[in-house]
Amino acid sequence: MFKKRKKPTSTTYRAASTTDDTKDDTIVCLPTTTNSQQATSSTSKPSTTSSVMHTFDSTDPAELIARSNDAFRTLETEEDAANDNRSRLEKKAKLDISGQTNDTTGIYTGAAGYSSFVNPNFESIAASKHNGTRGQLRANTTIRVTSQIDYQPDVCKDYQKTGYCGFGDTCVFMHDRGSYKGAAEIEGEWEERKKRVEEERAKAVRVLEGDVEEETYKFKYGYGCPVCKSWFKEPVETACGHFYCEACIRTLVNGEDKCLMSGKDLGGTWKDGGKLRRDMKKGGFEDFKEMWEKRRPKEGGGEED
Repeated sequence: MFKKRKKPTSTTYRAASTTDDTKDDTIVCLPTTTNSQQATSSTSKPSTTSSVMHTFDSTDPAELIARSNDAFRTLETEEDAANDNRSRLEKKAKLDISGQTNDTTGIYTGAAGYSSFVNPNFESIAASKHNGTRGQLRANTTIRVTSQIDYQPDVCKDYQKTGYCGFGDTCVFMHDRGSYKGAAEIEGEWEERKKRVEEERAKAVRVLEGDVEEETYKFKYGYGCPVCKSWFKEPVETACGHFYCEACIRTLVNGEDKCLMSGKDLGGTWKDGGKLRRDMKKGGFEDFKEMWEKRRPKEGGGEED
């Protein structure tokens, strides 16, 4: 059987007194309650952010740098500087200076674990080559680079012709393989076209006014059908670019089958003279028709002199 323990009871003790003349003092702890509506005060510094709904960050550069620690931030993209070969050599040099040993495990590590009794030069370790046991050089971890590329409004000729550029993304010219024409080239073509049109118009005006003989001006479609010597009826075009009436070219094919203008074989083929039809619809052919009527052979005899 086990003895049942009693619950502990609270006991109040009388304060100790040195003399019998002192009054009896009794310490009694009274429970305290806090009034939620009672105004209270505190001697501590009030918080600047807890009593407001929103705060704005400071724009002071010094405070921003201290907060984000950008001035002392490093970027290690290669091996950790604390574990690379250079750091191990520096630790070994410090142990050699203090007279301690690297052999803490009792395992033979070869010539790399030998102690050097010559005062090492830490600058020579930092400036050592990247070959041998020194390991690779450390990259600069605190450098700040700002790149600004001023792209030119031109197309890279190497990339446009071959699709490859040795400058890559740093090329100041646009990489595009499309075909472009410069402003000078476009202006030159436009001026040449305007000049040609003006010359054709001026020549046609001189012919109509009689300043130029008719034979010096060649109408691009001829002055009529070479077979019937009349204006074109249902015009067709040969492979060599001459025009005939459809009925006339059929009789021509049944005979020699050669173009009267160029002497080339027709081969029994021709196409519709749509180009001549479209130009006739645009107008301006009445003057050329009158010009052809003057050159038309006379009805009673041979051709006009």
